Amino acid sequence: PAMPATCCTRASPGESRCWHDPVMWSNGAYVAVAGHAFYVGVYDVAVLSCAVAFASSLYHLHSERCYLALDASFAGLIFLMSILCLIDALKYGILHWMVVGSAVTFPTLIYLFIASDLPGTKHYDSLHTIWHFVTALGTAAVALYLEAETINKTSIELFRWEAFCLGVAFALSCLWVMRDVVERTFLNHLREIISNSNTFGT
Repeated sequence: PAMPATCCTRASPGESRCWHDPVMWSNGAYVAVAGHAFYVGVYDVAVLSCAVAFASSLYHLHSERCYLALDASFAGLIFLMSILCLIDALKYGILHWMVVGSAVTFPTLIYLFIASDLPGTKHYDSLHTIWHFVTALGTAAVALYLEAETINKTSIELFRWEAFCLGVAFALSCLWVMRDVVERTFLNHLREIISNSNTFGT
């Protein structure tokens, strides 16, 4: 079996990342958000933030060779939750703090996703570490919004058919903007992981 990496740089193929690697310890931001969400009583965000921290750590611990689908699934749920909050906040006007924050956060995340490119490329580690902190900050904003604007402090209260349709349209628009990078990074990487898993199984 492969031995863990002993330095704080990206692990070589066949190795695991060490816990001092910034891509690893930056997942602690999600744990901090989970603690805050639990403290203010937004328990669905707290649980989901813990799931994101676990899945992301697992994915990066194995040097981005497996668990991509698990990581992307929980991250996608956070993304959709934030879209629901954004759509709900629009009823208060474009100067609502959630709308203004989203206008900065979503473009920043799109830039980081495109610029970081594939795992192992020149800027992946540094930009993906920043990605962890920015997405954690966005998740904290979701928790604050749900605490302030919902009765039972749950995201399900924001679910409406119209909001769902708008949210899907917004998510698809983001994916369309990032379509080339999504194909080269996420989909090709996912195919590679699946292929390696099937090879290992045989």
